[in-house]
Amino acid sequence: MISTPLTALTLTAVLFAPHGLAAELAGTNGSFTAQPFVQDAAKLIAEGRKLLDRDQSEAALAKFEQADQLSGQDLSTRLWVLRAWMDLGRLNDAFNEAEALQKEHGDSPGFDYLFGYGSFVRSRNLIQA
Repeated sequence: MISTPLTALTLTAVLFAPHGLAAELAGTNGSFTAQPFVQDAAKLIAEGRKLLDRDQSEAALAKFEQADQLSGQDLSTRLWVLRAWMDLGRLNDAFNEAEALQKEHGDSPGFDYLFGYGSFVRSRNLIQA
């Protein structure tokens, strides 16, 4: 787990902020003051998000899993693993894991995003069928 609340806050802000805002949160020179593993995890998450934008979910999942390992399976990185699962058709697995994590950690905007996105994917799949 992340050792300080400030580090966790920095990681969460970078991971869930829109791309432009993430750079702004990082500081004007783009440098982070967080620990190196947090920087690496944030970089991997950003790379994975770009891969998702290009419909490369398998490659994105690999980046997210690396970030998840670096962060010690912190909630902020784990949610991105579940997001990739959804794109890969593992909706039930992702929803089940998200529900278990929500029971453990309580509500957060990350869960709202994840459940909303998962519902969108499920609906899109039903419409396309």
